[in-house]
Amino acid sequence: MTERPMSFDELPLVLTAAETARFLMVPSSAVYAHMRSGQLKSVRIGKQYRVLKHELLQFLGQGPQTPKAV
Repeated sequence: MTERPMSFDELPLVLTAAETARFLMVPSSAVYAHMRSGQLKSVRIGKQYRVLKHELLQFLGQGPQTPKAV
């Protein structure tokens, strides 16, 4: 993906940290910080991290919220 997607529907199902940063218009370091803190859920594949599209939506507060254990 070379250009910034204009809508959420244009995003692929799985994004790299760089693609996530480009979409959010933030530095990649901010994306990695949110991944490390657990605010943005990601999957590690080898040495690389991937963000699932629905996890990005949940991070943005628009997806279904999972209940937290008490």
